[in-house]
Parts: sequence; structure tokens; C-alpha cells
Amino acid sequence: MNKFFRREEIAERAKKAVLIGITLLILVSIMTVSTACFFDFGDYEDDGKRYQIGEAAVTGSTQVTVNKVFQTKKIGSYSTNYYFVTLEVTIKNMGTEEEIYVSSDFELCNGALTYEPHNSGGSVDGGFWMSLSLGPGLSTTEYFVFEIPTSYVEDDYYLEVQEGYSEPVRIALPKTLPEEDTTRHNIGEAITIGEMTVTVNSYYETDKIGFDTTDDLFLVLRATIFNESNATRHYDPDDFCLKAGKDSYEHDYGTGLNFDNGAGLMFEVQPKSSEVITFVYEVPTSAAYRDYYFEFGMVDIGYVGKIYLRKI
Repeated sequence: MNKFFRREEIAERAKKAVLIGITLLILVSIMTVSTACFFDFGDYEDDGKRYQIGEAAVTGSTQVTVNKVFQTKKIGSYSTNYYFVTLEVTIKNMGTEEEIYVSSDFELCNGALTYEPHNSGGSVDGGFWMSLSLGPGLSTTEYFVFEIPTSYVEDDYYLEVQEGYSEPVRIALPKTLPEEDTTRHNIGEAITIGEMTVTVNSYYETDKIGFDTTDDLFLVLRATIFNESNATRHYDPDDFCLKAGKDSYEHDYGTGLNFDNGAGLMFEVQPKSSEVITFVYEVPTSAAYRDYYFEFGMVDIGYVGKIYLRKI
């Protein structure tokens, strides 16, 4: 009997030990969670710091500067009932190793709402989508496109950038999107769009160029294109249009080849260098004295410069 009661006593003590162990384990878990919360091991909390447009912000070994922000309803073949908001962003890798950035490193935020770069950015020259590789010490200017609700002007949006496990940085967007520049620029003025500066040097009209003739008029325009970036840039003549009112004229590739440095299917400009490029447009004779302007830049997203051919 004593042995029996001894076994019962041992079993009872074992049960108590297990219960005590479980209780201690629960207490330790609660203390661990409480400690983690106390030391804020969770998500990074917004400390209220906001960089502004034009200010350089650093996360890890990456420096980010938002240069400009603008909006449009259409980008290439993409259209939206909301807003496409495009950010011109300069990214610099200040580290000693190559960095690979992905979409989730760049988010447009508004409170608990976040938006990753829209795939329409892939159709923009210099547009970012999915990923970007940047060598040590190098910088690049990219265009980030986000699709957001039309209530944009009422909200507090900011670009949040985070490299790896570094603290994110936040760059505030303006409450109201900038309005279109309505200043009238003329021949001889240098206008910068992104990393390209354009000056229209001269133009003239003729009905014959080489063996090419027209019943209308050829408008021949010479412009200096300066590449502000540190890399060779390739330009599409379709992004350099002649306009008057609602009419738009594209460069005539075939006739343009009659000239030295006539814009072909593509033309390139070396870094920190300029080229004088000749553009040819066929326009109606009835429009010879219209108020023409030379439009260039990111035509698909409405980020353009305008230079008028005649002063008024």
C-alpha cells in the first residue's frame, strides 16, 4: 500500500511540475512580447519627419531625391479613371557594392494605404517598374508611376523608400499637384525637362528638300539637345513634335535623312554633351503663319517643354 501511495504522490507531483512549467512558459512568453513592444522591435513608426521635393534623403547607402511630381490620365496605351501620378526621382548608390532595388522599396503612402509602382512605368523612357540595378557610386534619374484615387488633392501622400532593413525615409508630395507651366518660351531659350536641355536655334520653310518635294510645306527646325546625365542617352524623334492649336505633326524620318544629324529612327547624345539635330515636319501651306511650337520631353505622360517659333 505504501508503494501504491508513493506512486500516487510521485504522479501528483509530476502533474504539478508540468503545470508550473506551462505557467512559467506562458509568463516568459508574455514578458518577451511586452519587452519587444517596449523596445519597439515591430514596424518602424512614423516619427513625423518629412523630406520635401528637392531634398536628398538617405536610407542605408542609398540617397533619394524627388525632383518633380506631375499627374496625367493617360500614359502610352494605359488610361485610368483615377490619377497617374509620376515622380521624377534621382537615386544614388553611395555604397561600395551593387544595389538591386525592387518595387516594394518604393511605395506611395497615405496613412495605412500604400501603392506600389504601376506597370505603366515600363512604357515610359527611363520609367521604373519591377527592378533596378545600380553600381557603386552611380546615380540615375527614374520615373515612378503610381495609380491613385482622384481624391489626391485632399490627402497627405508621401513617397516611402527603404533599403533593406534600414530605416525608411519619407518624402512629402505637395497637397496640390503643380499646374502646367504656361510661360511662353521662345527661340534661343534653353528649356530643361528631366535630364535633357533643349534650345531651338532656327527654323525655315521650303517646298523641296533634296529630291523630296511637297504640295504643302516642309518646316525645317534645328535644335541643340544637351544631355545633362552621366550616361549616353538615346532619344526618339516621336518625342519631339511640332504643334499648332489642336494639330500635331511628327518628324518626317525619310526627308530628315537629307541632313547631317537629321533625326533618324533614334539619335544619341553623349553624357554632358550636346548635338545639333535637324527635324523636318510637313505642314499645310494654309498653316504657314500659325502659332507653331516645338514640344519635347515625356510626351506620353504630359511632362513636356514648349518653345514657340514666333514671338507675339
